[in-house]
Amino acid sequence: MLLFSVSIKKIFSLNSLISILENTKRLKLKTTYTPNQLSYFLNKISNILKIKNCFTKSIAFFILLRFFSYSPVLMIGVIKNNLNLKSHAWIEISGSKINFEAVEDFEIIKRIS
Repeated sequence: MLLFSVSIKKIFSLNSLISILENTKRLKLKTTYTPNQLSYFLNKISNILKIKNCFTKSIAFFILLRFFSYSPVLMIGVIKNNLNLKSHAWIEISGSKINFEAVEDFEIIKRIS
């Protein structure tokens, strides 16, 4: 599966992972941090842990935002350049992309909210 890091592939199928994410509870925890600030913290932690996979980081960010009562949408897209197929995952809130590289050219294949 193109979208998963090796460790995630061994644990979950795509359908079971989607089900888990869609059923992640909103804990209604209070925070004064904005989604962009939370993304900044998550990126710092990801760098320390050497996590570079956008799908893994987006899953972690999705769950973090849900815990703080935000309504994130995990977006999964693909783009084909010549013979190469590239995938990407990112988070949107109210249609705004949160601190991720340009994604305009990606064809969205899955939205998880």
